[in-house]
Amino acid sequence: MTALKGFLPGFYDLWIATRSQAGYPMGQQADPENVSNGTATHAYRVNHPISAAALAPTYEEATARAGMKVKGKRPLGISDYGNINITLSHEDEMFNQLIGKSALDEATVSGWNLTSSNIHLVDPPDLVVGLVKGFTTDDNEQFYQTLIYHNAQIRGGHAGANQSGGENPNPLEYNILLNTSPRTALGYLFSATGLNVVDDSDIDLKIVAQNPVTLTTYVDDGIATSFAVGYRPVSSAVDGSRNSFTQNGADSSGDVSAFSTTTGATTHTAGTAADIWVAAYETQWVAI
Repeated sequence: MTALKGFLPGFYDLWIATRSQAGYPMGQQADPENVSNGTATHAYRVNHPISAAALAPTYEEATARAGMKVKGKRPLGISDYGNINITLSHEDEMFNQLIGKSALDEATVSGWNLTSSNIHLVDPPDLVVGLVKGFTTDDNEQFYQTLIYHNAQIRGGHAGANQSGGENPNPLEYNILLNTSPRTALGYLFSATGLNVVDDSDIDLKIVAQNPVTLTTYVDDGIATSFAVGYRPVSSAVDGSRNSFTQNGADSSGDVSAFSTTTGATTHTAGTAADIWVAAYETQWVAI
């Protein structure tokens, strides 16, 4: 596509994935450094977002002032990446586990779900976070923008209580701490893309496409020639369009010969055991 301009109506979906130290998304794996070969793991869809604040980094600047006048100014670079707040309408026990709250205990008391805030946790898990917004062009063409933060941690989610009715009377507020990453959530290093960002590292990536984009990561066992993504893809393209496939951070679309829009399964050339495949694909969240 050529460069687009459009406004951003709506906040449709939020998804998260745990993040390995190498910068790969690792779906719903609690320990992203120890994922068994042959495992396909999917970003967790949180389909009850209300709002997300805009990223607001702060920048240093120097001002020359003399003789009762401003003589000049010069930007000095970023001083803080800034955090963002998100608001959800639902308590989500799986989401809470992935961001570092306590594990869900269903065994201690039969018929009860027990969870806790894990308030003493010093360093929450590293995550990849995706926000799906609408994108409508000046010609009224309808797209989606998937905004991905490559290196994030999330705290919060403490709901209040009141006697109010109306819309979302007890929303949950979360705070997302952001950091940079040399690797994009698609698997590619920034240095391997045409994005041309300073220091080959950045906080985010915006994908404008006809549908929301989400992720599945597959850890190769060196034998299998197929893995399935989490939702039905809307396109079966394996030619480097509509869907992205990387293997150990390099474009692997040439190794994928088929991608089913009904089963979500790839047909691909088996790699080496422990190879990391990342499939980023357009979807309308139809379950497989």
